[in-house]
Amino acid sequence: MFNDEQKVKIIKEKINKILSRREFQNPGKKNPLSDLINRLWESIKEWIYSILFKDRLPRKEFGIKIDTVPVWVQNVLKILLIVAAVIVVFIITRAVIKRVYFKAGKKERRNPKAADFLDNPDLAFEKVKDLIEKKDYTNAFRYLFICVLLKFHKRRIIHIEKWKTNRAYIREINTADNKLAAQMNEFSLLFNACHYGGRAVSENQLNVWLDFFESLGEDEKWQKE
Repeated sequence: MFNDEQKVKIIKEKINKILSRREFQNPGKKNPLSDLINRLWESIKEWIYSILFKDRLPRKEFGIKIDTVPVWVQNVLKILLIVAAVIVVFIITRAVIKRVYFKAGKKERRNPKAADFLDNPDLAFEKVKDLIEKKDYTNAFRYLFICVLLKFHKRRIIHIEKWKTNRAYIREINTADNKLAAQMNEFSLLFNACHYGGRAVSENQLNVWLDFFESLGEDEKWQKE
C-alpha cells in the first residue's frame, strides 16, 4: 500500500506527464500557418460578401456552420477555396491582358507598312482600288501613300526599310528633288493626321493625291530593283 506522500508523488507525476503533452504546451500561442489560412479565408469571405451584397444592405451573417467538421478538414477546404480564388483572379487578369494586347495587335495589323508590299507592289494599288469601290477613302488614302513610297523605292530615290519613318523618306527624297520633297511633306502631314490622328479623308482629297501619284509617271509593271 502507498502512503499519502507516495500517492501525492504519483499523482504529481501523472499530472506532469499529461501537461507535458503537445496540446498543453503554449496553449495561447497561435500556429502561424493556421493563422495565415484563417486570415486568407476571412479575406475571401469579405470579397464574396462584397460581391453578393453590393446594395450595402445591413450585414447579415452568412456561411455554413462547420463546427462539427474536424479542424484539419476545415483547413483543407479553406486551402482549396483559396486556391480556387487565386485561379479565378489569374484567369480574369490573363483575359484582361490578352484582350488589351489583342486589340493593340489587331490595330497594328490594320496599319500596313510599305515594307510589307516590297515583294508584291501591285497588291498595294489593288487595295486602293478596292477601298475606293467601298467608298472607304480614308484607308484608300493610306494605301495610296504606300504606293507612292513603293514607286520612289523602284526608282531608287528612297530605300524602304521597316524601321524608317516618313520623315526619313522625305529627307531621302529631298536629296534627289527639293520640289518633290515639299509635295511629299504635305502628303505626309495629311497621312499622319489620318493614320495617327483619326482624321477622315474625303473623296476630293483622295483624288488630289491620286493625280499626284499619276503625275509621277506610269509604269508598265512594278519591279523591285
